Amino acid sequence: MTKPVAVLLYPGFQELEFWYPVLRLREEKLEVVVLGCSGPEAAYSRLGYPVIPNRPLTDVTGSEFSAVIVPGGNAAPLQTNAALRTFLDEADKAGALLAAISEGISLLGGAAGDAITAPDTDELPNWSRKLMSALA
Repeated sequence: MTKPVAVLLYPGFQELEFWYPVLRLREEKLEVVVLGCSGPEAAYSRLGYPVIPNRPLTDVTGSEFSAVIVPGGNAAPLQTNAALRTFLDEADKAGALLAAISEGISLLGGAAGDAITAPDTDELPNWSRKLMSALA
């Protein structure tokens, strides 16, 4: 795989649903780019833990990535984020694998049917196996 995998980061993300895929992807020696949906500043998780993105979402296009991971959390405010919608549409059209967890699924829109999804955190191990298999 020559393109990196994007993992979205936004205020109110769910910690385990963000870090589990990031760490598993890195364990498989895949390049991970954490994209800040709110810009280059740190985003704080539901429990108040900060993560600084590698790049802001507005500096990339969806076609730059082989896959896009959308963790769960407080995703409702992102429903109206035009930059995120454009990014996800570009990624989908470019053939990137889309994957989402719990509340993150709602952000995929029409592409959710083809995505690898987990309805809740309890499904992360099985979701991760499907994701790694699809990326192999």
